[in-house]
Amino acid sequence: MLSLTINDYKILRDNQCSLQETSKDTSEMESKGSDKVRYLTFCKKHVVDFDKVKTAFMKSLGIPENMIEVKSVDALVLEDKFFFIEFKNGNARKEKTDVLIEKPKPPAMLGRIE
Repeated sequence: MLSLTINDYKILRDNQCSLQETSKDTSEMESKGSDKVRYLTFCKKHVVDFDKVKTAFMKSLGIPENMIEVKSVDALVLEDKFFFIEFKNGNARKEKTDVLIEKPKPPAMLGRIE
């Protein structure tokens, strides 16, 4: 049984939302100028928005978001194990495929959360 809970860490507790919200895909808005937002799941389960954790963590270190590109998974689920979730919309471009190999590695910052 996992003894770590989301409520044990402020940075995790402050960045919760539904799994649906972490699956928001705005790629058509960015590439086609569309106002279409789609969700890759409609699951309402509460998770940690790990993109927001990454942003908060970098801010706590005084690192501006646009200074360096730091990759993170979309969501973290804590149950009896850690589950890191990364959504993909099926529109993988050649220049983005290397990222798929890098992202599943556990984020190094998780070990530094206090």
